[in-house]
Amino acid sequence: MKKNLFIDEEVKKIFSEEFAGARITNIKRVCDLVCFTFDLKNKKQFFLHIQCFLRIFNSNGELVICTQNLLDPSPTFEGEDFDWSKIGTTIFDDAIKAFQNKIFDTKVLFFKFNFNDIEITFENEMRMNVLQTSTIYDDGDYSENYRFINDETHYFL
Repeated sequence: MKKNLFIDEEVKKIFSEEFAGARITNIKRVCDLVCFTFDLKNKKQFFLHIQCFLRIFNSNGELVICTQNLLDPSPTFEGEDFDWSKIGTTIFDDAIKAFQNKIFDTKVLFFKFNFNDIEITFENEMRMNVLQTSTIYDDGDYSENYRFINDETHYFL
């Protein structure tokens, strides 16, 4: 069954306006679900839950955080039974820990959609990409790449 893979232009505009000036105040993960808490300028919170490809670049354009590293053991991991789902055991967890203060200390400058991908640019020139990975050929009627949540509404995208 063919799915509608495009986000409504009105929804894109609302999110772009709401997220300008927002701050990320928390980052956590559960297995391969990465969760960002955004404090918006109107005192509301939004949660971005990502279960697709995520990339974060530093101000020099270097890729510093990537969900590809969720499956790679941290250089500090010792032992034979590596479990990527355990928090603190992966290169991804190390990168989040190393860069979270730079992410927390800045505001969203631009929040835009490129097709269904999300591009967030921060005031400190860091950049975050959330890349859709579902296609029209995926099995089932339901496929979720990321979700926005506030107190009243869940937006599945």
